[in-house]
Amino acid sequence: MGCNKCESNLCGECDQVFHLHRDRRAHARTPIINDGIKVDVREKVARTKLSLMVVTIDHSKLKAVVLLRSETSTSSCRFCGGNITDNLPTVIPLSSALSSVCGLPDCQHKASLSCLKTHSCGHNCGGIRDEKSCLPCLHGCSSSPPSSSSLSSSTEVSADKGKKRLTQDKDDLCMICWTDTLMEAPSLQLQCGHVVHYECARQLLRSR
Repeated sequence: MGCNKCESNLCGECDQVFHLHRDRRAHARTPIINDGIKVDVREKVARTKLSLMVVTIDHSKLKAVVLLRSETSTSSCRFCGGNITDNLPTVIPLSSALSSVCGLPDCQHKASLSCLKTHSCGHNCGGIRDEKSCLPCLHGCSSSPPSSSSLSSSTEVSADKGKKRLTQDKDDLCMICWTDTLMEAPSLQLQCGHVVHYECARQLLRSR
């Protein structure tokens, strides 16, 4: 807890004792957000997620990336994070899954490759369009068949069929480009289970 009057920051228990005194009972205090630092280590890559920052370190490749995150809202683009009202799209989205995409050319290109379906948890499918088996939810929700707002129920496919359990989530960087997170572009799951950006995988295969 933070007290501007006392100019001190105390834990909850100490704050209660300290402000028992009648001269300090009326002090206005505000709770201090505790990020609760947690380090995830998967396949030699360590990641720490804070409220407005994600730090990823791959010691085997001597790479480290610090991503600063801003608070998002319903008017934020799902790909670039910018305000949709600043760059309104010129075409009507084919699905509600694409309603949160701004009009920037790069974001519209990603939208043209994106799956049109929504998982039962409410999150957009982060996979590619017309894929036989949808990518499991990158937000860590339990995998379940995605629903479609614009397609008939007969075209719905299972998110579990043919897919391995995810070891990554929306805040993980693409292991090919190491530039953008998985949620910032349409992604696919490889047979080994890893998830990478669709465009990054295509570019890598073309260069070989």
